[in-house]
Amino acid sequence: MTAIISFIGWHESGKTTLAAGVVAHLHRKGLRVAVIKSSEKRGISFDTPDTDTSAHRRAGAAEVMLVAPDQMALLAAAKDLSLTTLAHRYFADADIVIGEGFKEARQIAKIEVVTDPAQPLLVPLPQWSAWPPHRRAASSLPDLSSHLHPHLSRQHRQ
Repeated sequence: MTAIISFIGWHESGKTTLAAGVVAHLHRKGLRVAVIKSSEKRGISFDTPDTDTSAHRRAGAAEVMLVAPDQMALLAAAKDLSLTTLAHRYFADADIVIGEGFKEARQIAKIEVVTDPAQPLLVPLPQWSAWPPHRRAASSLPDLSSHLHPHLSRQHRQ
């Protein structure tokens, strides 16, 4: 079973910076890491009007996947799927899926990124709170590596 954890926090709190640092660390440890980013923005464009994928979408394709030698992209209408469903459907071979956002996700471990201690938390405890590295003193954040699920301590299967 793929491990899933999500970084949550207020807009501009440093979620992406902290999550990207965790992704890099886990990747260096040999883990296969996937990321699912949640956004409240609408109309985000990933292809331009003159591309083949755009032509297929205009023609009525519900989903379009582009597969190239160096990458793959899936364009689909939002289906209100849970973080868990997305992780298991699209990233079943990952050792861990890092979510960014998904504050409402049920039964998912969350790390709330905090920049202002006076600001209310997004979700009730229990969860971990973290200061982004660029906004904290080096010693103010505990090392959480000993709290990671045992699944994350093993090397990636080859």
